[in-house]
Amino acid sequence: MSTPNVKKIKKPVLKSESIEVTQLISAGRKSATNAIRASRALGLEITYMKDGVVYQEKPNGDKKVLIKLEQPTQHSKNKLQLKKGMVFNVNK
Repeated sequence: MSTPNVKKIKKPVLKSESIEVTQLISAGRKSATNAIRASRALGLEITYMKDGVVYQEKPNGDKKVLIKLEQPTQHSKNKLQLKKGMVFNVNK
């Protein structure tokens, strides 16, 4: 006799995995906050991206817009390929 084809069911995410993810996100936020605080204390500039705009912020709070990135559409490719954890410098 032949056995019927049975679809495998994916295992649900365990609670312990979601707790670990939450803890990693929390640790990332704390480390970013500490890094920003240390950079300001040392008088270093901070570069960050928010809503498709790259800003450079001085320790005294002055912000400078470096680049405004275009929102990618379905027909055009993004010329600037950014990946998580990538370090880049903007020169004009």
